Amino acid sequence: PASPCGPAGADPQLICSDADEDGIENSSDNCPNDYNPLQEDSYPPRGNGIGDACDCEGDFNCDGNVDASDVTSFLTDFGRNQFNNPCTDGSPCNGDINCDRNVDATDVTKFLEDFGRSQYNNPCPACVVEDWCYPYPPFFAGVEGTVYYSTTPLPDIKVSLLDGSTYDEITNTYSNANGYYELFYDTPGYYCLHPDPPTSEYTSIAYCSSLFIQEGYMTPFNIDLPKKLTLTSPPNLGTITDTTPTLVWEAHPLAVLYTLYVKDLNSQEVVVSQEGIIGTSYTILNPLPLGDYYWSVLGYDITDHLVGFSGAQFTIE
Repeated sequence: PASPCGPAGADPQLICSDADEDGIENSSDNCPNDYNPLQEDSYPPRGNGIGDACDCEGDFNCDGNVDASDVTSFLTDFGRNQFNNPCTDGSPCNGDINCDRNVDATDVTKFLEDFGRSQYNNPCPACVVEDWCYPYPPFFAGVEGTVYYSTTPLPDIKVSLLDGSTYDEITNTYSNANGYYELFYDTPGYYCLHPDPPTSEYTSIAYCSSLFIQEGYMTPFNIDLPKKLTLTSPPNLGTITDTTPTLVWEAHPLAVLYTLYVKDLNSQEVVVSQEGIIGTSYTILNPLPLGDYYWSVLGYDITDHLVGFSGAQFTIE
């Protein structure tokens, strides 16, 4: 039956043809036979004039069916991604339904929603064969991830991207309510990430060695923001005579394993590196030469999150 479908405030007697009774006249409705008063059209992201309520995103050849021929087209491009023959305007993909330049599990899910539709079973609307994602949005590059303390995401943490050589800050952002952050920077290279401790119980730490940004890709990088460990012996800036000292620290309430490093400050070489320490002390086995040293302890929880960190200096005379 016909239903009022004029604009808001229009004469309520205005009657027009509205097959799905969603308030949108058939001639203007992007899914005239499916109730969709909001007219959502999110696939592809730029829209295609066919609403989400009725669109067949997997009808690649626009024959009105999502069938074996479309499966073949989909499988031909499945697995293409930003590292392996990415989807581009010059080399489009069948199956990059959300236009993220990958044909992956997300697209499989969307494809399967319509598989089996045909002229006799919820037919697909008429469409035109074209490059689904054209024009692709520009490449974004940078780093993204979640800031954690143990397994708890941390909101409102300032995260800075630092130059990997000078350690100068390039840009920064803050993690959202779910601990998620993203930093956009399109110059390839090695960089450091520095989360700013929100309170004095947390410690400052920078992640440098494995962070590489490459063109056209958001590098995933989760950040652990640890709390301070208490190093008890030798005390910070203390002087000792024992060349095989026992290094002692207080237990962290969440840590189950510790890693210890000792760096010779004269040569800047790491002279002790010991992982998997269960207790809260470690005795150095090979005598250390006289000199200045920096020692640090990292504590890891049962899920391998870094939850504790501290460092201190000592001198052997």
